[in-house]
Amino acid sequence: MSQDSHLLRMICRYATTRSTNEPIPYLLTLISGKLAKNVLAYTLLTDGIPIVYQGQEQHLSGNGTPYNREALWTTSYNTSATLYTFTQTLNQIRTQAIFSSTNYTTYNNYVIYQDLHTLAMRKGYNGSQIITVLSNLGVFGSNYTLSLSATETGYTAGMDVTELLGCTNTTVDNSNTLEVRMGQGLPKVFYPTELLAGSGMCGTIKTVPTTSGFITPGGSPPSSPSSPIPSRTPLGKATSTATPTWFHMFASTLAVFILQYWLA
Repeated sequence: MSQDSHLLRMICRYATTRSTNEPIPYLLTLISGKLAKNVLAYTLLTDGIPIVYQGQEQHLSGNGTPYNREALWTTSYNTSATLYTFTQTLNQIRTQAIFSSTNYTTYNNYVIYQDLHTLAMRKGYNGSQIITVLSNLGVFGSNYTLSLSATETGYTAGMDVTELLGCTNTTVDNSNTLEVRMGQGLPKVFYPTELLAGSGMCGTIKTVPTTSGFITPGGSPPSSPSSPIPSRTPLGKATSTATPTWFHMFASTLAVFILQYWLA
């Protein structure tokens, strides 16, 4: 095996995040569509390079060899499938976070809250962080409110944030608390509202990113970015970018196994 091939295999094994792969049955075939959304949200919004196995976006039902290698063309490449559009949204969220904060990918995702049915995690420095809240309740999920403090989220009083999967806006209250209204076993993803400018998400106008800011179709680029650069002071358990690469790889791999156990 060449050195390049060996390096590629190491990257695929340790620096990526996935919920299934070819030799084992589709994890998503064993769970409902709502639980599948939680799995995909974790896969795309945690650390590492996200990998979506062919067919996950169509919720293929193959269970065991050779049925877990179903032909994708039987789905007619349905770009309106529920998990297809959901994966597309998550990828857009991740892309926007990377564009808005050059240090987003080097910030270590970590769990800020967990109980038997809920797991909340944070990725990103202050002012540009994503807060993802996952549930393992599935179709039986009831409505409840989860209160997350500023110590956990980094969001402070008066800050406007948008829940990106439902496109609802909320303001952090005077006690620095983010009230997360969970229901139906669905995940929630929060992001600072001001950083959505130019993204095309949740009703904002899609613009073309430039090195100096945004340019609307047919317009001229602004002389400076549309919003000030947010503070990037790390909070809580986040580590510095000096963390060894092997630790990132190990943490990403371990996190996948933890998630699979948690959903069992």
